[in-house]
Amino acid sequence: KLEVRNERNGEVMFKDYFQASIAALTSCDYRLDGKETVICVTTEGDVRGWLPSSTAPGETTHTFDGKDDNQAYRELIDK
Repeated sequence: KLEVRNERNGEVMFKDYFQASIAALTSCDYRLDGKETVICVTTEGDVRGWLPSSTAPGETTHTFDGKDDNQAYRELIDK
């Protein structure tokens, strides 16, 4: 199961379910259009990606600038 939560109040904003365990979760410019895509890969080889939604004025999005993918992943699962 993958859940995206609001970092301010913990509210679940999006859920997705997988048949297998998640092996990797990363963020990259997969489409080469300047927008980061969240990509999830399972132990069975399923790959899914999501584009970020637009944010309201004044809101910010969380980025992993300056962190390698493994460090960002460890921080996500520690929350």
